[in-house]
Amino acid sequence: MRIVSVCLMAAFITMLPAMATVIDTRASGVYSNMHHEGLRTYGIEIFLMYADKIPFVLLQVADKVTSVPVLIRAKMSSGVPRCLDFDVPKEFGLWGHFHGVFENQRLKGTFEGNQTTVDLPRQKSFWQ
Repeated sequence: MRIVSVCLMAAFITMLPAMATVIDTRASGVYSNMHHEGLRTYGIEIFLMYADKIPFVLLQVADKVTSVPVLIRAKMSSGVPRCLDFDVPKEFGLWGHFHGVFENQRLKGTFEGNQTTVDLPRQKSFWQ
């Protein structure tokens, strides 16, 4: 009986990583405040997507002109509230770590490197 219990416990423990990879795609999509002012473009656009159950963001920022988009591996929490975290590569500028929370069809968060706070509505991409 003891061996069966140990085997069942071992089987359950080996299943935990598989259970942890269940993804919640309800937050996936585009969050953007990118806009034109005359001939110039300003704002931030974050596209949250998944590849092989791994969350990624495609980040593009604009300050008069648009940057080259950068694809970044992210971390999503499935708790309440759902949170998004990712680290912007140094080559992209002084944006640093991003921590955000999804609420009411919006992504609200802060880029710690330059203390930029964002409140991005979920909507179509600026480019659509």
